[in-house]
This record gives sequence, C-alpha cells and structure tokens, in this order.
Amino acid sequence: MKPQLILSVLFSLLVYQVPARAVELTLGGYGLALGNEPKARGLRLNLRDHQVQWVEGLNLTLWKAKKNPEAVFTGAAVGLIGPEARDIRGIAVGGLGVKAEQSLSGIALGGASVIVDGPLKSGETLRGVALGGVGVIVDGPLTGIAAGLGGVGAENAQGVLVGGLGVGSGGNLTGIALGGLGAGAGGNLQGVAAGLAGVGVGKNLKGLALGGVGAGVGEHLRGIALGGVGVGVGEDAVGLVLGGLGAGIGENLKGVGAGLVGLGVGEDLVGLGFGGVGIGAGGNIRGIALGGVVVAGKNITGLTLGVVGVRAKKRVSGVTASLVSIGAPAMRGVMVSSLNGVVFEDFWFRKVNQRMSGISVGLLNTTSQLRGVQLGLLNYAGNNPRWLRLLPLVNLHL
Repeated sequence: MKPQLILSVLFSLLVYQVPARAVELTLGGYGLALGNEPKARGLRLNLRDHQVQWVEGLNLTLWKAKKNPEAVFTGAAVGLIGPEARDIRGIAVGGLGVKAEQSLSGIALGGASVIVDGPLKSGETLRGVALGGVGVIVDGPLTGIAAGLGGVGAENAQGVLVGGLGVGSGGNLTGIALGGLGAGAGGNLQGVAAGLAGVGVGKNLKGLALGGVGAGVGEHLRGIALGGVGVGVGEDAVGLVLGGLGAGIGENLKGVGAGLVGLGVGEDLVGLGFGGVGIGAGGNIRGIALGGVVVAGKNITGLTLGVVGVRAKKRVSGVTASLVSIGAPAMRGVMVSSLNGVVFEDFWFRKVNQRMSGISVGLLNTTSQLRGVQLGLLNYAGNNPRWLRLLPLVNLHL
C-alpha cells in the first residue's frame, strides 16, 4: 500500500469518526483492533476515541477523545494527546494529560496534568501514583502519591502530595504534604505538612506543620507547629508551638509555646512558655514561664521569670523573679524583685498583695498579711503590731 493511501485512510478515520469504523484481527477474542472499535482485548490502535465501551490490554491513540463517557480502560492506555475514559485501571500516559471522569487506579503520567473529574460530582477517586507536569486534580478522594510542578488538589487525600507551588485538600489530609509556597487542608490534617509561605488547617492538626512564614490551625493541635513569623491555633494545643515573632492559642496550651515577641493563650498554659516581650494567659499558668512581662487572668504556679513584671489577678506561687515588680492578691513561695506586692498600673505603682506566705526579697516588700519572712530595704506587714509593721532590712510574721 502506497504511503499516500495510508495517510488518506488515517485522515479519514480522524475526520469521520464513528463507533463501528474498525478492523479486527483476533483469535479467541484477543488480537489487534485498528480504528474506533468500542470493545477490544489485546492491542488497540486508534486515531481518536469516541463512544468506546471497554478496552482490556494496550490502547494507543493519537488525538484527543471526542466523547468517552462510558469507557473503561484496563491495562495500559497511551495517547499522544492523552487518554480519556470514565475509568482507567493500570498505566496511563498522556503527552499532554490523562483524564478519568470517575476513577483512576494505577500509575498516571501526564505531560501537563492528571485529572479525575466528571459530571457526576461524586465517587471520583484516584488510587496509585499520579505525576502531572503542571498538576494533579482530583474531585474526590486521592490515595497514594501525587506530584505536580504547579500543584496537587483533592477533596480528601491520603498518602504523599508534592506541589511546586502548593498542595491542597478540600477535606481531610493524611500523610505528607509538601508545597513550594503552601500546603492546606480544609478539614483535618494528620501527618506532616510544609510550605515556604505557610500551612493552613481548617480543623484539627495531628502531626507536624512547618510554615516558612506561618502556620494556622482552626481548631485543635496535637503535635508540632512551627512558623517563621507566627503560629495560630483556634482552640487547644498539645505539643510544641513556636512562632518566629509570636504564637497565639485560642484556648489551652499544654506543652511548649514560644515567640520572640510574645505568647498568648486564651485560657490555661501548662508547661513551658517563652515570650521575648511578654506572655499572657486568660486563665492559669502552670510550669515555667519566661518573658518580659508575665500576666495571668487567674493564677501563676511554678517557676516564673518576668524581666519587667509578673502579675496575676488571683495568686502567684512557686519561685518568681522580676527586675521590677511581682503582684497578686495572694503570693506564695519565694518572690524576688525590686517591688513585691506592687503592680504598675495607669502609669503608677499600686499595692495589690493581701497575703504573702513564704519569703520575699526586694527593695520594697509589702503585704496586708504576712506569714513568712521579708528581706529588703523596706518591709511592710499589715498583720504585725503597729510598731512592727514597717521595718528596714528584715520583717517577719510566723
């Protein structure tokens, strides 16, 4: 057959596609199918697929499929433009991309993209390995490994996701997610997520989140969250929370929290807290707290160092030190500062301590009721006899 005749036949098949235009050479149901054979086992060669039902074996196409809403490819599907079917099981390779409208199981390689998305808007799944030059998009669950120079997106993801720009899951993400700029999950994230710009989790994080700029968790954190600038957790955090400038937890922190500027906790802090400028907790602080200023809405218990001051609305207990002042209505333990029982408020110092139990050391020690020893330049104990209430150097009431 002359080359001109072969080209003429191929052109006709490309332009005038109908489902029945095919030639079969088979034995026992297996063999070679040339053209748009809707059902084939073995090797199938076609220019442009249209209304294909199923192919078991190797399917080779040159052009983009016209309409293939019911096609099922099992084995290997290879296309110069790219294979398209409802379901693809096995290996799929496309010069530009690979597309499945419902499910893709196996290995998919697309020059530009791998897409699992169809008109049903339910049941779309990808299981296996998908690599897209630009990206991988799944309008449903993704299980396995997916990577794209642009990004990877799925409704829910389980496995390893790598995106040059970003990785995102509209629902839950379990496994490892690495995005050049960012990684995010609209639901829960369990595993490891990292992005040069940031990591965002809409609900709960259990694992590790590392953001070059920041990391944010909408609800609960169980694990480690690190942000170059800051970290925010909407509700409770258990583990390690480190923000380059600051860290904020909406409710309770149990573990370690730190920020070069500050650390803020909406309710209780239990563990170790560090804030360069200050630490604030709406409830209690229990453990070790180090900051420029340490303030608690209720009680402070443990080892506390506030360079400028330490203040609690109810009680400070343990070993507490400050260059300027320590103040709370009740103080218990060892207190070392310039001013014990005094706070700086409204641009002036105000006496707040009602009861001191233990030892206080400073320039000025003052309390309404003392049970212990005061050592300082001036020492005032309101429950001593009048002539013993204000004494230099030492005062005591046992």
